[in-house]
Amino acid sequence: MLVGATIPAKLQISPQRIHLPSGLRHDGWLATTVQVKHPTAAQEALAAAMDLTQLTLFVAVLWLLRGIVRSVRLGEPFGAGTVRRLRGIAGVLLIGAPIVEAINEGLRTELFDRLSPAQQTGVGTAGYTIPGALLIAGLGALILAEAFAQGLRLREDVEGTV
Repeated sequence: MLVGATIPAKLQISPQRIHLPSGLRHDGWLATTVQVKHPTAAQEALAAAMDLTQLTLFVAVLWLLRGIVRSVRLGEPFGAGTVRRLRGIAGVLLIGAPIVEAINEGLRTELFDRLSPAQQTGVGTAGYTIPGALLIAGLGALILAEAFAQGLRLREDVEGTV
């Protein structure tokens, strides 16, 4: 990012600061994304660090998927390498996603602390959230890996009896 650009900051707004039209009500803090205009270099670095943690997770999964695609092209989609890579994807998602969210929660808090006192009034940072979708995807990859492992064992049994 260039210094002077705007960066998004995920925050939660106090119910006392929200004025909704009559007939509408809210039941607690509202999550929102705010644009910080003219951020400092430190604020931009914190925002970039949050993006970098997510990018790292994404690249790790893509790297493992690349290996699976290579195995398919070589005619070995149900080989031990595919099982190992699927288990790796499951590990990256099941372990890495919560770690990335914890790191990003700390970075969001640090970014919030760098806002001016006027910007902080009645606003709080979005806290730690469990990355549910990534955890479900990780469990799916783990289940798929075990199905592939069972298929590999069956294939080896058949090849051993022939």
